[in-house]
Amino acid sequence: MTLLAMPWQPFDSPSHSIGALASFIRVHEPRVTVGCRSEFVTAWSGMKDIYETMSHLGPMAELIYLQQLYPERAKMATRTMLSWIERIKQASGPSDIHTRRFWTLDEHDLVQAVAITRDHLASIASDLTESTDLLGLTTSYGQLFSSLCLARALKKKNSSLRIVLGGWAASLAGPSLITEYPFIDYVVAGEGELRLLHLMRCLLDGRQQIDSSTGILTRENIDGARYPSRACVNPASLEITDLNELPLPDYDEYYRQACNHGILMTLPIEGARGCWWDKRVKTGDPSQACAFCGLNNRVSRRDKSNARITRELNQLSTRYQSTRFFFNDTVIRASRVRQLAESIRSSQKSYWFSVDIRSGITAGDLASIKAAGCRHVEMGIEGLSSTYLTRLHKGTNTIRNLYTMKACYELELSSASNLIINFPGATSAEVEETRFNILNYAIFYTPLSTVTLYLDPNGTMFLQPDEFGVKNIRMDMHFRRVLPADVSSRLNLPWLDFDVEGEPADWKPVREACKTWYALHRRVQANPPVLGIAKTFFYLDGVDFLELIDVRDGIKTVILKSLWREMYLYCMEIRSLRQIIRRFCKQATKADLVNKTLGPLVDKRLMFKENDQYLSLAVAYTPAEAIQRMRSLSHPCR
Repeated sequence: MTLLAMPWQPFDSPSHSIGALASFIRVHEPRVTVGCRSEFVTAWSGMKDIYETMSHLGPMAELIYLQQLYPERAKMATRTMLSWIERIKQASGPSDIHTRRFWTLDEHDLVQAVAITRDHLASIASDLTESTDLLGLTTSYGQLFSSLCLARALKKKNSSLRIVLGGWAASLAGPSLITEYPFIDYVVAGEGELRLLHLMRCLLDGRQQIDSSTGILTRENIDGARYPSRACVNPASLEITDLNELPLPDYDEYYRQACNHGILMTLPIEGARGCWWDKRVKTGDPSQACAFCGLNNRVSRRDKSNARITRELNQLSTRYQSTRFFFNDTVIRASRVRQLAESIRSSQKSYWFSVDIRSGITAGDLASIKAAGCRHVEMGIEGLSSTYLTRLHKGTNTIRNLYTMKACYELELSSASNLIINFPGATSAEVEETRFNILNYAIFYTPLSTVTLYLDPNGTMFLQPDEFGVKNIRMDMHFRRVLPADVSSRLNLPWLDFDVEGEPADWKPVREACKTWYALHRRVQANPPVLGIAKTFFYLDGVDFLELIDVRDGIKTVILKSLWREMYLYCMEIRSLRQIIRRFCKQATKADLVNKTLGPLVDKRLMFKENDQYLSLAVAYTPAEAIQRMRSLSHPCR
């Protein structure tokens, strides 16, 4: 058996999917010989910069291979991709630090990508025709149509070769893929280990009938459903209960390629599956999760132990001579951050790793995980209006989002997060609140990337469209435009468009505010107003006074003394009015605290207030200064 990963998997990290599956099958089914092939690396080596850009295009990158499946649609595919890229440019502007990589991609690059990938397909098909009897293809990173192209080419050369698709896209579109493409034999929908093992044993034992309740889809057992039902892909018996029992993933083949090509690789590591915030599997209620997210609708939350994670980091690091990792978990559990950080630090290795977090994690926890080696975080921000965040089912508010953004910024943790625009039902008041909060508060911290909402077939919006005024759900217009009309009518791809009831809010003011935001940070990074301090709003503590320096428009300073200084530092953590009064009741009356101290700080936009909670906005001028402050202050309640 061969497990293979096609483009557009990021070239600088191995496929965790095929590495984990290969190790699992070897341990549990010794009758099978399993090999891995990271063909995305070969494709990358032929186009380098173009590949790196393509791998960040999301679903649009699929069109490079889609047009090879349907060559008569090549011109339309190219026009569609160029039109999409142009819209991204216009929406963001050249100062958007998140989309600058798209600005040099042109028609010549797309033509070159098609030519290189076409030759690459022919080469793989020739090489694999006689060397394997079962091929597994993963589809989670813009890999659906590249996998379909390869499957068709291989079946033409060897009709007895059996081909199985797995991964996110195949799991969602499985029934229609098997119906439309005769060169696909099986789809594994959902978690792969136990399902693929079951399929292997059925094939080895000559069992022809496979029940769809196992999550293995065939032409014989699909029921014509638009998407696989939850019952089809989520029986508890086909989930790994204890992740600590999984074998170490096998990245050997990728490692050899990375060494040969001089790739500075970053290794994936799995600390958990599912999302602790997502309660849909546990409760059966589709609304018990972020409304836009479908990542965990069919996955219950399970965590590896801290000891196992640390041991796996150390083993992979030693085996592949690397200290760079990223956690591919949906989100790290906040309650375990400090213990995990202490466990990782005990190895005394200088790790570099990234994690996904939810807003509201304490600054102290972030400082702990940074000390263990975390250098980048993906944050679930999504909105800067509390009513809008409620609409998104985010379970947080603006002040907590600002707190998390601020903590990352002052700790100099590289961060990335999205600001979702066009969510159904958003009001002009929510747009205005978002715009105002960007220009007056969030502007101090690392800019968010504006993203247009995609409708996920596993998400609450798809499952309960009437609750959100969503109607006329259909395939994404880019794929409808490029696919032949008859094929488009039969396929049920996971990329969707939809209409909403009523007139949607105009998000242009937010886009314009974001352009100001991006431009400020580019200017400050290029020309720090204060030598050695490339921050937009920071403080220097003179012990008996606090100097606040705001560099948004020239350099403006504010000096806070005595009670003002103490209160401002105290509110570096989110503090309720009750906490503030209790802390400073001996120094001032409640009325004076509210009207003479807190009020002016809020009015001058030096502090953010939401309901009865307050947050000081300036950051420490160095991470070391921030960590020292964090240790001296008590943390807010979670």
